[in-house]
Amino acid sequence: AADFQVSEKWMPTELMRLLETELAPRIAGIDGHSLPKLQRLVTDFQDMGMIQINLWKENEWQGGLWLLVFEDRVLYLKGTVTAEAKNAGGMYRLMEYAIQKAISMDMLFDFGGSNAEGVRRFNLNWGATDTPYQHLHWNNAPLWWKTVKSLRDKWNNKSF
Repeated sequence: AADFQVSEKWMPTELMRLLETELAPRIAGIDGHSLPKLQRLVTDFQDMGMIQINLWKENEWQGGLWLLVFEDRVLYLKGTVTAEAKNAGGMYRLMEYAIQKAISMDMLFDFGGSNAEGVRRFNLNWGATDTPYQHLHWNNAPLWWKTVKSLRDKWNNKSF
């Protein structure tokens, strides 16, 4: 990763395009439904403590990541690099810079977690720890539908 340079420059269009081409084919949940939501989030937080860190090699942009800055922590939101930069350690270089940025601001660095096993391992390699998140699902369907669905699910799972 020594050949890479890092800068802080706001380039959301380029990073959104790279997320779509690099991550969408590999990670479930990053798709045509979630990417517009991410775009809105990035747009909304652009002036409220969001940082984009970019990776360069020989003056060519290789990718980047977004950080959200809060009172006591810096949260990794999303990021990616080109396949070539990934194979050369580019994402590690970006994360190292992001962690150093949080340290220089006297803040905690929050990896944010992931359901993707590869991302989880990547985060654990930096010393992150798994933290379970709570999930609440509310079903407003009629009682008859919930009963039918429950029986069908039990039948399909053979758990009765």
